[in-house]
Amino acid sequence: MRPLFPRAACSHPTPSTSYSRNVERLLVFQRAFLLRMEAINKLPWPQQRWGRLFIETEEDFVAAYEPWVSLQVAQNNLRDLASPPGPPVSNRILQVRKSLTTFDRLINFRTELPAFVSRPFSRACKYPLPLDSLIKTTSPDTHPHYTELQSGLDAARRVADRLNAVCRLSENVQIAEDLRTSVVDWQGHNVDSFGTLLYDDERLVVTNFSDAEMISRVFLFERIMLFCAIAPGAPILHQGQYHRFRPTTPLVLKGHVLVANVMQAQPNPGDPTSLDVLWAASDDLEVFTLRFKYEYQMRWWETEIKKLIRDCAERRAHGRDHRRKSRRVPFNNQDDRGAFDSDDDLASLAESSLDL
Repeated sequence: MRPLFPRAACSHPTPSTSYSRNVERLLVFQRAFLLRMEAINKLPWPQQRWGRLFIETEEDFVAAYEPWVSLQVAQNNLRDLASPPGPPVSNRILQVRKSLTTFDRLINFRTELPAFVSRPFSRACKYPLPLDSLIKTTSPDTHPHYTELQSGLDAARRVADRLNAVCRLSENVQIAEDLRTSVVDWQGHNVDSFGTLLYDDERLVVTNFSDAEMISRVFLFERIMLFCAIAPGAPILHQGQYHRFRPTTPLVLKGHVLVANVMQAQPNPGDPTSLDVLWAASDDLEVFTLRFKYEYQMRWWETEIKKLIRDCAERRAHGRDHRRKSRRVPFNNQDDRGAFDSDDDLASLAESSLDL
């Protein structure tokens, strides 16, 4: 296969050479997959087993596409480069710009490269659509492999979910790194103790217990949830410009909630795009509402917050068990005669002593 970039330019890894690193593997898999699709399409309808194709290639899909997904982050950076002048971009984007302008004679990084990078990822995430259409237009009576078709749809959706998760986590690493320098005053917080950034939303409407609303950028880390706003005097995008918080836009920390204090997260009964979060404040239980643009975004946050709540509960239970074991002392200071827990009641202690 003819290399996309000259060998001399690929001698040292750069942001530009990463675009061609996994091309051959991806093309080999995609060609084999399309050949199988064409072979299935030539068969009579009762013999077409579309679901089986996606079931058998689920892991191969992930192995071929997962290395390419991280380039979605670079594609977002390229979109920043092509946007109209506005707030300053991060040094990372400036480095990518300087590197990619060298290859303008091969591919235009402002107009052609973003589409080139996003096309494989977009294709992989759209495969559930034709399978879903087949299921809607067939039934167990009209297609002998209907159940297999449903399983194939589930496999295709799992692939799309895994690729989206990889893309999101890869992008979150860079967002969290940029956040370190974006917040004007961390108010004594240790950024290294936040854990992994799981989700962030750039224009999220937050309603507190007093029904006061504010548009905030919310960051959900493993151990803390941050609520930020644009710092006073920071450059604001005008109508028609790229509508998002830039990574280097100065932010002020408006509030935070420790994940360990979150008690419950459930959809708002009156609004399918809103999520009510119950948390333990210093003196009482309080509720704040996150209103998203789309319902599926709310579902993502709901699932992740509930998972964090379960993880915290498991850690607390493990900690209690550990403390109980550490408080176990020998009965009558003799290790060979058993032990008792200091939290046990007197009756159980009396029974244990009688048994001895």
